[in-house]
Amino acid sequence: MLFAIYTTDNICARQTTMFFMHQFIAERKTKDGNNTMNDGKYLATNKHELQDFLSGLKKSNDKWIATCGVFLKLAKHFLELVNAYRIGDAIAIEYGHAKYSTVWGALGQNKYVEIVLGQQETLYHKFPFSRLQELRINCVVRHHRGATGKRCIAHDDFL
Repeated sequence: MLFAIYTTDNICARQTTMFFMHQFIAERKTKDGNNTMNDGKYLATNKHELQDFLSGLKKSNDKWIATCGVFLKLAKHFLELVNAYRIGDAIAIEYGHAKYSTVWGALGQNKYVEIVLGQQETLYHKFPFSRLQELRINCVVRHHRGATGKRCIAHDDFL
């Protein structure tokens, strides 16, 4: 599950995570003296340490490793937003937009920031609660008719 958190659908993030997982295993197995345990079992028993290791990469003194650590963190959060669209989780979509509006602002994408802020004002201030719930129910569309409902996309992607 930890591996899936960091790598869902992004080959670059997946390969970067694999590289750092192998680095983690090489450093820790020799230090712990667990050379007889296979890598999968070692990762399963040390999943929290691996998560701390991957999260701590952004604090590295090496600027390239720190950059990779920041990339893994942003990729994880962005892919959570993508997954929220795919499963149709309206609350997670709203949360992801609010979370990423600061990133879009830092990148100079002011158009997206204005859209998110305008949408939040409309949703939470101008709409009655019943209309907000209706909008949440209809915020995504199923990509395939008769599907299980797990693969949804935004309306503008559907058109």
